Amino acid sequence: MAAEVAPFRGPLVAAILRPSNTAAKVAFHLVAAASLTQKSHGYEGFMHINSEQQYDEEVARALLGRWHDHESDSATDPTSSTEAYLSSTMAAWTAITPSTWALPLATRGSGTHEDGSETDFILTTPGESTVRVKHARFNFNPTTGFLCVNKRRRSSILTVNSHVVDVSPFAFNHGRVNISIGHLGYVFEYTDFAYDSAYPPARLQYFREHLRVEEPPPVYLETTPLKEGNITVGQWTIHSFLGAGGFGRVCAATNAKSQVVAMKNLIRNLNQSVDNIENEVKVLRELTELAESSGHSGRLLLLRDVIYHFGNNANQSTILENAWLVMEPVVQHTFTRLMPNLSDSATRTTRTALFREALLGVNFLHSHGWIHADLKPENIGVRRRDPPQVVLLDLGSAIKIPSSGMV
Repeated sequence: MAAEVAPFRGPLVAAILRPSNTAAKVAFHLVAAASLTQKSHGYEGFMHINSEQQYDEEVARALLGRWHDHESDSATDPTSSTEAYLSSTMAAWTAITPSTWALPLATRGSGTHEDGSETDFILTTPGESTVRVKHARFNFNPTTGFLCVNKRRRSSILTVNSHVVDVSPFAFNHGRVNISIGHLGYVFEYTDFAYDSAYPPARLQYFREHLRVEEPPPVYLETTPLKEGNITVGQWTIHSFLGAGGFGRVCAATNAKSQVVAMKNLIRNLNQSVDNIENEVKVLRELTELAESSGHSGRLLLLRDVIYHFGNNANQSTILENAWLVMEPVVQHTFTRLMPNLSDSATRTTRTALFREALLGVNFLHSHGWIHADLKPENIGVRRRDPPQVVLLDLGSAIKIPSSGMV
């Protein structure tokens, strides 16, 4: 049976929700069937419905159970006659429910479109006790640029990869995840368009027009999380490579709360490397405590956590182990990358302001008895140009000035 359905709302689809369990497939069928027989409510533009109904035994049995007004689990084991009956009479509409780039999307699972103008697509028909009206909201996070979801009511049931989601947004920082909305299961995944060169300007347009955010997300994060092969360390998902420093590689990473950190990867396999790492951790912890206690945390790269592959700082010299230093803030530029790209008109004013901020950071160290010991343009980070905000990086080699004043 063929059917004409409304096209996607807008030409750009960055992500989709694909029904993954029987309950979600049945719900999709009921909503799709209603959209083809009733007046338009607007949410059809967010649905892609296959041109022909397709047979799915589990969905067919569930629909038959609903229509016969009894529990679906009372059905007997399939026989050839039962199979033939189900196949010929119980084909279902199957497809995907997309969330387009034109967010925000406030999704609800019950009621009709007239119940509230905020709803962009309806996941199921009325009467589903585990799915609320205005159940969840999908939107972009302006810090990372990734899509995220949060529930609209505290009583709503919402999980992502088995993690319970509350009213705070939960970021989709993996290319593909499992999401449960009430008892309805879906696979969320970014589409090919989200990896296309046309996607960043389209997303920026949405940020400016709907979120009132003028600046794009930082370039040190990829526009869209990797489709597969994500590396996860603790709560952090590793993204793009930032650079190398102090015998380790530094990458940007995010967590489900859309926090962004710099993660430095170090390898421990010899007594010497173990000592070097522990010394760097000790120095960074002292400087972090000093900066925070004196109100100058914005001038230094701060250590937030240390993650060891085996869970603690004990190490045998024969074992190869990864250690990760979790630090913030992440900087988008360094003096090495930024200074040559400043326009002539901005050179004098901007460079003077940035150098002044860098010198204030150095003065902070010196006035508290520390020297950087590896100060160079690539170790001076720039978070913002106007107003200027400069951060001293790679402080693991910093030296505490002895009481004699001689180093």
